[in-house]
Amino acid sequence: MTTPSCLIIGAGAAGLSCALALSRQGVRVTVLEASSRVGGRCRTSDLGGDMGVSELGATWLHGVDGNPAAALLQRHGLVESGRSAAGRPSVWLRSDGAAADRSLIRRVCSAFQGAIQECENGGVECDGVSVADHVRRAWGAERATILRDAGLAEDPAGRRARELLDATWAYYESSQCAMDGCGTLAEQGVVSLQLFDELDGRNVPSRVLAGGFGAAMRALADEAIAAGAEIKTGAPAVSVHWGAAAEGGEGVRVGCVDGQTHRADAVCVALPLPPLRRLLFEPPLPEYKTNVMETQLRLGQVEKLFVRFRRTGGGGAAQGAAACPSGVGPHPGGSGGSGSEGDGYSDSSGDSSGEGGGGVGALPRCIRFLWTADATAEEAAAAGSDDDTGSDWTRGLFALCAAQGSTREDVLVGWLTGESAARTRGLTNEELLTQLTVGLGCFLAQPQLQGWVPDACRVTRWAESELSGGSYTFLTPDASADASELLAAPLEIPGGGPAVLFCGEATSHGLFGTVGGAMLSGEREAERLLRAWGRAEATA
Repeated sequence: MTTPSCLIIGAGAAGLSCALALSRQGVRVTVLEASSRVGGRCRTSDLGGDMGVSELGATWLHGVDGNPAAALLQRHGLVESGRSAAGRPSVWLRSDGAAADRSLIRRVCSAFQGAIQECENGGVECDGVSVADHVRRAWGAERATILRDAGLAEDPAGRRARELLDATWAYYESSQCAMDGCGTLAEQGVVSLQLFDELDGRNVPSRVLAGGFGAAMRALADEAIAAGAEIKTGAPAVSVHWGAAAEGGEGVRVGCVDGQTHRADAVCVALPLPPLRRLLFEPPLPEYKTNVMETQLRLGQVEKLFVRFRRTGGGGAAQGAAACPSGVGPHPGGSGGSGSEGDGYSDSSGDSSGEGGGGVGALPRCIRFLWTADATAEEAAAAGSDDDTGSDWTRGLFALCAAQGSTREDVLVGWLTGESAARTRGLTNEELLTQLTVGLGCFLAQPQLQGWVPDACRVTRWAESELSGGSYTFLTPDASADASELLAAPLEIPGGGPAVLFCGEATSHGLFGTVGGAMLSGEREAERLLRAWGRAEATA
């Protein structure tokens, strides 16, 4: 009996899982990986500049029950058990320096969560409807109710409260965008929230100091190699010829950028959407599949921003930071406040208003930025904040929080999405730091951050990389409920079974955007091939 063979393009979580499952059943597997490492968008790395080790990509296990990623990390002791930031204060800061009324923040949080849950629970029409369409309509009604209850609807003295409501709502929209991958909620379809089905069990971070997701992917590759797979790094695939276009009209032929050609009975493509779109297929991909990639599924543009803070030994704004404009300076009665507000950036430990006091307190474990109404042009100019440094991208920064699993209490991480993330492209670390210091000037000048200034920055470059082209997948308002399944559908040779298969988190119905979904998709395609080759019994 001839040993079947399969090529796999991409050595991320999906490709490695497929390789392992096939190799264990005696299939001859060759994995072609364009980069010099395995893991794809799972990468645990030293940030350099004495900023410690962090997850540049995947950070969380989204549920543990039935999650192969959780099983993999647990098997290798890579699941975080504690929270190093517990006990440190957490603050809400307004850009105008006024007090952040926690009761109003809680009302906004409740309204936002309710609107999102309506999307998730199927109570909202999803055909062509964006998340923004629904949640902003719901917010319009709830905002009026909150203002009426507080007697602030028409009261000129209630301006600060109204600004706080709008800034807090913007905070939660930005937070949701970072979790889901979209630049704005108008880009994401309600169908995306309705389909996502997180696995049961806790959401837990990786154990970064033990190697995190990067070590897990290397372990998965080692298991595949031990089972017989061959993994070739530095081997970018550029073309897939299948069926009649393959030599002899059978199987598949994959061409690499160096001119080498690889042949097998089948190929499984495990690439993110942008490099998948660039791959040449002969015969071409069917129209339904290209339509899904171009209009229904989108790879998010999310970047992580790592910021190291330094103690100055006293209060005052960071050097180069714009002071708060006249009339909107640090409010003498302002309280940062904090707590579990349902945004994914809080925990159950105690909170502190963080008034600053007479000395330098602990760096907050989470700084939440509320971008309230802008100062007038005259006030901004008088304060020295009318600059041309390009720091407006910082307005997309909604929080800086302790990096999960890190022991570096002086390094916080934030998320940038969409246009804000795009505006950091090409900036040096020094330019990032300068623009961050200017852009966050009104926050850095407030007493809750007394004695702390940013002194180093790093940002991820997922969208700039030709190997990824972005972060994780979401569905657009134009997406059909079976978009991921259409992307996953194999290309078959008449009478010969599947020749070209597709896996990866974007093909995972209900678990797109997760490592667990990627791994399950690789196992799914391995099982599809084994069934076609009459080897499915061996997987039981």
